[in-house]
Amino acid sequence: MNITTKTLITFITVGMVPCLTLGWFSLDRYYNNITKMKFSHLTTIREVKKHRVHDYMNTLNNQILTFSENAMVVNSMKNLTEYFSTFRNENSLNKEDIIKLKDSVYKYYKIEFSNEYKKQNKGKTPNVTPRFDAIDDDSIALQYYYISNNKNPLGKKDVMDKASDLSRYSKLHGEIHPIVRNYLKRFGYYDIFLVDIKTGDIIYSVFKELDFSTSLLDGPYSDTNFGQTFRKARDNQNKDDVIIEDFKQYFPSYEAPAGFIASPIFDGKDKIGIALFQFPIHKLNAFTLQREGLGKTGETYLVGQIG
Repeated sequence: MNITTKTLITFITVGMVPCLTLGWFSLDRYYNNITKMKFSHLTTIREVKKHRVHDYMNTLNNQILTFSENAMVVNSMKNLTEYFSTFRNENSLNKEDIIKLKDSVYKYYKIEFSNEYKKQNKGKTPNVTPRFDAIDDDSIALQYYYISNNKNPLGKKDVMDKASDLSRYSKLHGEIHPIVRNYLKRFGYYDIFLVDIKTGDIIYSVFKELDFSTSLLDGPYSDTNFGQTFRKARDNQNKDDVIIEDFKQYFPSYEAPAGFIASPIFDGKDKIGIALFQFPIHKLNAFTLQREGLGKTGETYLVGQIG
């Protein structure tokens, strides 16, 4: 190789080094910019979804506050609390009658509820006996008239406006139930409850699941997130505060994840009860499952409080 060729190769090599270096830096900067753009895009999607969740929760807040302040709800809370406690006497139910009603209610637990529970939990058999044994005679009477003796099928017990007895409870139930049921359907709630602040008794619900008429202080579901929501709302002194509990599996709803939101009901300055909404998880899931802008593998998760 002559000197001219060596010189030419040297100049070409020396000239290529800055070109390659500049090219590498340009390519690295390009990919860094692309990466930043992708992260910025994902951050924007995250913030949009977060705001949607916040807006949904604010809507729940406003709806339950409006509901708990409604004059019909306040008057119903006052009267149902009294009528709930006299339901057995107004139907002249003695001890022998309660024994007969117990048989009907227990069959509902063991057959209709248990069969549906198995369908929704891959054949697993629910242990209903301890929960049935934990309810008192008032619950037996009300669950008989509004659940086991309700001719509508499981999942549609809400269709019946009132039981066929002559109690003041059922008369008032027939007046308010269509209104509250329509409210529930309009806003997509799973269930709506009115709870006695002193006893924790669920004196009204729309769908009449196994928790209806039980106590959230010492009944079979008092240790659930439902009971916890009630107790927090009962102990809170601020009229405008709303209590929200995160989703947990809930036995009366066949272990489906249930979230609860609660607001106190005041008659003037007196706190007389608690309104609670059971809200479904599917609306929150809808926000997270939207895949626009996430590509083939992107996913969004809602993370609850840890610990």
